[in-house]
Amino acid sequence: MKTSRDEVKIMIELSSTVEEADEIIKENYDFETTEEKVAFLKGMFDIEIVGHTDETDETTYYSMLYTIIKG
Repeated sequence: MKTSRDEVKIMIELSSTVEEADEIIKENYDFETTEEKVAFLKGMFDIEIVGHTDETDETTYYSMLYTIIKG
């Protein structure tokens, strides 16, 4: 049974750690790159990276997850 988008969103928001949130994303989506994960977070949570170049890396990705969890 596939987890719905809303359920995934709630599970990410309620994660205890960024690693746990990342695991939820990995289990539910077949993203190959960090760029795909960042694009997913931008779309799902309507967040942007302020004062940052277009380059996305794992630090950016985990910072976004941290912001979502602590939000």
